[in-house]
Amino acid sequence: MDMISASAADAHRFGRVKRNGYDPDEVDAVVARLVETLRKYEDRTERLEERLAEADASADAIRKTFIAAERTRDEIVEGARDQADAIRLAARSDADDILEDARRSAAELTEHAEARAKEVTASAKELDRVMASRRATTIEAAYHEAEQILLEAEEGAAARSAEVMARVDELIDTAHDEAEQTRREAAAAAQASSIAAA
Repeated sequence: MDMISASAADAHRFGRVKRNGYDPDEVDAVVARLVETLRKYEDRTERLEERLAEADASADAIRKTFIAAERTRDEIVEGARDQADAIRLAARSDADDILEDARRSAAELTEHAEARAKEVTASAKELDRVMASRRATTIEAAYHEAEQILLEAEEGAAARSAEVMARVDELIDTAHDEAEQTRREAAAAAQASSIAAA
């Protein structure tokens, strides 16, 4: 059954009967009341439909905002992970460079000490041939000097290695701290985005 609007009900005119019919004035009064009621319902329905449309638009905007916030949070977290990885890689590269320099320096010190020890030994042998009377004392002093030089070289290499390892530990600690700070900032930003979206 088709619904009738208030304007259609108001425009409708009933036929007049001559006998045994309804009182036209009474019918007109009832129709007028029905038309007024229909108008009120139509107005109310229109307002409700407008509010429903506004609610749908608001819900759609909230949904879009929430999706954007989730995307922003994911981008922040991913960026923080990338930055932390980059920090760790840079720290590892610096540590490798320092260790390589330390190894090279230690090898150079050892090589120099060995060359110096050979020179001293050669000098001792030459002195042994030239100065037989002072042979024992001279050789002992030469070997002692060679041992002292080697000992100093080894101590120098050990000290350099200790410095390098301390620097490496410091770089790794710094990298870990920076990575943790970045992760905390990313988590805080993601939480702030989620709160703003809510």
